[in-house]
Amino acid sequence: MFAALLLSAGAVTDKVGARRAFGAGLAVFVAASAVCGLAPNLGMLVAARLVQGAGAAVVVPASLALIREAYPDSVRRARAVSFWAMSGSVGAAAGPVAGGLLSQVSWRLIFFVNLPVGLAALLLLARTARSPRRTAPFDWAGQIAAVVAMGALTYGAIEAGAVGFLEPRVLVAFTLAVVAGPVFLATQARSKHPMVPPALLRSRTMGVAATAGFAINVGFYGMVFLLSLYLQQSRGLSAPATGLAFVPMTVLTAFISPASA
Repeated sequence: MFAALLLSAGAVTDKVGARRAFGAGLAVFVAASAVCGLAPNLGMLVAARLVQGAGAAVVVPASLALIREAYPDSVRRARAVSFWAMSGSVGAAAGPVAGGLLSQVSWRLIFFVNLPVGLAALLLLARTARSPRRTAPFDWAGQIAAVVAMGALTYGAIEAGAVGFLEPRVLVAFTLAVVAGPVFLATQARSKHPMVPPALLRSRTMGVAATAGFAINVGFYGMVFLLSLYLQQSRGLSAPATGLAFVPMTVLTAFISPASA
């Protein structure tokens, strides 16, 4: 859900305003966290996690848009973005630490902890100025193609790891992604109000930054997920001990991100 809706959420943020979009996305995420913590069975937990992903997809682009509005000066904005990146990196690295400790009491606490943090963020959001809105028409064709392409690609990659690349549903998912990707590019080239301007895709600076960002995110977030499983399932570490193994990475990330500005 997060991968499929991320680009669309950015367009919605422009349409309704960053402040309103951030508040709505965060409210959805917090409410879904409460449902996750109260889930009586696995089906309800998975469904609530899907809703969490949709809320998070709105929060990410809206938060960056809020930074852009708050810091018109490029130097100050770069430093603000570095702290924004730090919060995500430290949060990802610190997740196993906090989760390992909370899970000793109950696994439900890893979801309930989102409630006070989210409510505090909503209170802080109330102090920010109202965001401007973009009146451009909504790019429906581009939105649908982007959701299908990214959703199918992500689903296919996940399922391929579980059942293999030759499974029919995996092949269908990858085929959808291969077809929807060029359709998305074609709609952006022809649209008067593209979601992703073609000039942005032709920019060498953007290309290098996007490629490096993709590699870093795959390596960093993939490593956090896989190492937490490896340390517990293959090496026999407890949840708290696994969390402590991530402490050096958490501390180092906290110091490096602000310096990157």
